[in-house]
Amino acid sequence: MGHRDKTDGELERLERDLGERLRGLPAVEPDPAFRERLRGRLAAEHAAPANGRRRGGRRTGGAFTPFRAAIVAAACLLLVFAGWFRFLGSDEMGEPVPGALFLAQAQAGMGVQLGEFALTPGGLDTLRQVRFEIGGRLPKAPSQGRVWRLKQAKMTAAEALALAVRMGIEHPRLPDGWESSTGASVSCSAGGDQRLLIWPLGTWLYEDYPARGDETQPSPPPAKTVTHEQARAAALEWLERAGLLPEEGTYDVEQRDYEVTLRRAATPDGLPVAGDELRITVALTTDGKVYTAYGNWYPVEDSFAAGLIGYEEALERLRRGEGLFEAHGGFNPGVAVIGTVEPAYRLAFALDHTPYLVPVAVFRGEFTPDQGEPRPFAAYVSLLEYRTGPNAGNFVLDAALPEVPERARGLRERLLAATEAELPALASFFGLTGAPGDDGVIRGPRGEELGPTSWDGGWIYRGPEASTHARDTARVDVPALVEAARTLVAGLPALPGEPGEPQLVESGTGEWAGVRIPLLYGGLPVVKPDDRSYLSHLWVWQFGTDREVWTVKCSHPMEFTGEEIPLITPGEAWEKLLGNESVVYVDAFFGAIPGARFAVPQSRVTDVKLVYLPRHPQLVRNAQYDLMYQFAGEAQVGSRRIEFAAYVEARKPAS
Repeated sequence: MGHRDKTDGELERLERDLGERLRGLPAVEPDPAFRERLRGRLAAEHAAPANGRRRGGRRTGGAFTPFRAAIVAAACLLLVFAGWFRFLGSDEMGEPVPGALFLAQAQAGMGVQLGEFALTPGGLDTLRQVRFEIGGRLPKAPSQGRVWRLKQAKMTAAEALALAVRMGIEHPRLPDGWESSTGASVSCSAGGDQRLLIWPLGTWLYEDYPARGDETQPSPPPAKTVTHEQARAAALEWLERAGLLPEEGTYDVEQRDYEVTLRRAATPDGLPVAGDELRITVALTTDGKVYTAYGNWYPVEDSFAAGLIGYEEALERLRRGEGLFEAHGGFNPGVAVIGTVEPAYRLAFALDHTPYLVPVAVFRGEFTPDQGEPRPFAAYVSLLEYRTGPNAGNFVLDAALPEVPERARGLRERLLAATEAELPALASFFGLTGAPGDDGVIRGPRGEELGPTSWDGGWIYRGPEASTHARDTARVDVPALVEAARTLVAGLPALPGEPGEPQLVESGTGEWAGVRIPLLYGGLPVVKPDDRSYLSHLWVWQFGTDREVWTVKCSHPMEFTGEEIPLITPGEAWEKLLGNESVVYVDAFFGAIPGARFAVPQSRVTDVKLVYLPRHPQLVRNAQYDLMYQFAGEAQVGSRRIEFAAYVEARKPAS
């Protein structure tokens, strides 16, 4: 027990230090010009008459139209995870859960609301900026609950094509160059506007929009108009015919005009399923035809009993930053006064992507931002216990530790003005003349463009218009392509950092290929933690048959701050990793996982390097970058091997 208390104390100290540093991050405002262009584009794309819109003579149900953007975005399933639950061992059930369980929060994108709440992106410090207060006494929480294991819904290409036929897509086909493999994303269509998209975990999106007619002429009236009751029956019949109707008694039906939604019903123990992740939505035209549908549904496979913590301990987890917080509008620090709390279930995933329904505490009440009006809120946190211990990830070193200096220089993002000052020299290199336009872009006679990218402080060059190029039909000559990119970058008159080793990125059909070249600063890369890709880099891609460059992009140029940062040694960083003083990212699927919660049977570290990491990676721009040791490799989770990267702070603590 003493060691566990020490481990949890060290974890809380690490999280507190991270929180204090993140709270010091200044507010980030988007570039005004970029924001206005984006706002105008979104308004043009999503504007629709209040009484519904017409496509090819069929009038769609007006109630569903504003939510189509949310459905498409949610179908992409950008999953943000917060709340880390205990590791359930084989002594508690016949087949062990492969690692910790993590709440899934489906993000719908900028300003799009799903249901009652607009979901706020989570970060390590988000919930710690909410000051939770209790409006009364907390009730007693149940001491026992259940965990429901759900069945994965991955599909092969053959299964996806069969589903498309059952949905009514005649002669569906896969995109050219797509190779069948279990678990890969699938897209099949019959041409035109009818298609089915299936994502790796089984989430699907069906669309059947007729071709646009002459929009200058009024659309003909629908042949018939069905009642709302008939629309509901048609939606359920369509799902049953497609083999997508869940088992009777496992779902509740909601309807809003011509939009029919199936949601997970209460579990057999009588508790509701919270969250908007598990649902099937079908939208019909007023003549009763399905024109779009979305589904994210997992049937129950089995369940097992689990002990639960009390609401007081659950509230402390929220205060430490664990869990999910949902409220209207954007997120700001403030006070959340809890009015009610109740148990429920919410979707979670294990490290092998197996879905579960796990017991959570649902705190509801009123949230008052420091700058803003009061609004309702809901916060969710696991009621499962933790199991922690030293070296929770069972790390084994299978790589040489790098040699690093005693000190390294601080790094920050370069101001856009520095990029704009380099544009004349870059324009001369690309053969462009003339002054920049009002938008800062220098243009050439054949459609070439060179201009700054205000969202990341870099620049982009676009060659002659693509219509003047013939695409390659044979696979690209990889050595020649990489060498051409290397030669081009070596000739650039201005570079913010030193070019590293090129990386080839090809299309599935070989029609084009690109080369990503990392930019190094003092020999160190700047990386994104979730997928370990290079944040500061050069893109050279879309070569024509004559190897003429179409596009070159400089992303996130950086500069040194002048600060000399003392570093711990790689050996000291390894000891911190074994002591769970790390943040772990897995498969570019899960969010940040504290080291003590990354509980897996074995993790083999195959690469160790010193890198720069953005302090707040979910933001496009960051005011501060930290030096971190990156321990990357593979972990064994059940029968599946996963890729991970664990990050340990490299700055030596002040003595």
